[in-house]
Amino acid sequence: MQKYEDRWLCFAVEVPAGWIADGVPGGFALFMPETDQNSFNITNVALEETTLAQALAEVKRGSLGAYVQEVKDFTVGGQPALWVTLSPDNPDSSGIKLVVMVIAPDCGDGAHALFISATGADQGSLEAFLNYVRFIQGDY
Repeated sequence: MQKYEDRWLCFAVEVPAGWIADGVPGGFALFMPETDQNSFNITNVALEETTLAQALAEVKRGSLGAYVQEVKDFTVGGQPALWVTLSPDNPDSSGIKLVVMVIAPDCGDGAHALFISATGADQGSLEAFLNYVRFIQGDY
């Protein structure tokens, strides 16, 4: 298993064998099995305030806002998160049905809001991927 780290955004992902990992540090990371159509994206989201409420407000203001079906509390890597399920008939989603919003803890440069989205994946697949996500804490 390889490890993908984004030290600026304070997260690491234990990438399973047979998966592709790519990204731009401080911006986004993409993870996908070589033999599957599912993909998972972790994206930095700049917010005025780094809170889950602000992250949810950002989604609701954007093009996906009209397609939010459900929002529930969740946990990723020990951090509080929000799980957002989008309507499957959303024409603007590019196949995104599920988004998890989490605030990565401060690892020296402040906390960061991250959106973790799944394209083509079901709830179980996203939950399995989230088990590989860890957060780097403290000065790094």
